[in-house]
Amino acid sequence: MSNIIETKYDKQAKNLRYRFDKEGFRRARWEQLDRKEKDYWRGRVQQWSQDRITLNKRYTPRPRHN
Repeated sequence: MSNIIETKYDKQAKNLRYRFDKEGFRRARWEQLDRKEKDYWRGRVQQWSQDRITLNKRYTPRPRHN
């Protein structure tokens, strides 16, 4: 049985890791990372998307009532 667990955040986590950890990216492919490091990058993606949603809510202009 395979130990591969794909989550909906994996693709974004791979891209984020490539952007911010180029040395680590060159040393080890995604498949070679241990679960703890994969979870770290998945968590960064979730935090990033949550922050983006929060910022959009905070700075969205409110409709004016006439």
